[in-house]
Amino acid sequence: MVFGIQVQSYMLVVGGVVLAALTVLQILVGLRKIRFKGKVHMRVHKALAWLMLLGAIAHGLLASVFLNLV
Repeated sequence: MVFGIQVQSYMLVVGGVVLAALTVLQILVGLRKIRFKGKVHMRVHKALAWLMLLGAIAHGLLASVFLNLV
């Protein structure tokens, strides 16, 4: 239980799918398949990287709560 919410397995699956989608988006932005002009490109790339890092940390912590490791 985290902040009064019981962690369910489907929540972890949804989190994993969202992280996978962000990874694909990050790859497409990095390869410039999705184009942004000028400095906006690196800002988007950097913001997605931070979002993915925060998502991965939350995903890992919630998984450890789900498995009763914490």
